[in-house]
Amino acid sequence: MHLAPSRFTDRVSPVFGASSAALFGALSLIDPSRLSPARRRVYRAGVAATTAWWAGVTTDRAALVPANVVAGVAAGSAVFALSDASENLDARIVGRLERAGVRHPRRWLAAASVAGVLVGYAVDRAGARAEAQALEVGEESVRTRALTPAVREAVHGILQATDTADARVLLGQLAVAKESFFDDGVEGFSATVEFQVPQDVVRVVPHQQAYPVRALCQAPDGRQLQISLQLMEGKLSHLAIDFADEAHYEDESAIDVVEELLDQWPDPADLRYVREGPDGHLLPVT
Repeated sequence: MHLAPSRFTDRVSPVFGASSAALFGALSLIDPSRLSPARRRVYRAGVAATTAWWAGVTTDRAALVPANVVAGVAAGSAVFALSDASENLDARIVGRLERAGVRHPRRWLAAASVAGVLVGYAVDRAGARAEAQALEVGEESVRTRALTPAVREAVHGILQATDTADARVLLGQLAVAKESFFDDGVEGFSATVEFQVPQDVVRVVPHQQAYPVRALCQAPDGRQLQISLQLMEGKLSHLAIDFADEAHYEDESAIDVVEELLDQWPDPADLRYVREGPDGHLLPVT
């Protein structure tokens, strides 16, 4: 039966766990002091290669830096460079076991090597299973629902404030958009609405931007609030309401304050629309 190579490079694969344990166990059965110089070099190369393979597989991979490759090469090189010291230590351990009356000490060393590798494999497998379950639970908790009329009207008003090609494309996205939310069982007003838009919609450029039109309104305490629309990958990303006064931007709890002030999205009839001017100032949309 053919075994896919990926099974030997997957830290949670039973094939990797069994084969790495078997290799380390087999190497532990060999007494390097009884080998000829040529065979000892082969033995050392085998130990270094096995260690490099094991370290490379069990090290987390990185997107930009191949950390697993670096770890594998470093581990293999270190083991090969320290072969003399490692073999001297091996001889002393075997000698002490023999003096203690232990029969077949190398079998015990092999068993310890196998057990150590299998314990590490079991820990990695348990961790991977826990991560997968947590991810599955998180994905199951993400739900979608229809946009509320107030949210839909707010986005519609922001996009209709200027008659541009991008606005018309985004209005088409709005027609098929839904709200994506995390179903944690807690209900109440949220100052941010995340959108879910089909992947095959027509998109706009630039792909990442804050839409240049905002909606302004007043909070019950008189402070001015603004509703801004964010785009990601050329699609509707999210709608957020916060303070229009930039002094509040440095307050990390500003969103919490907004959610304390409001219990629902503002009535579309209470919104007025502004756009960013060339100098960064907000201009009314006529």
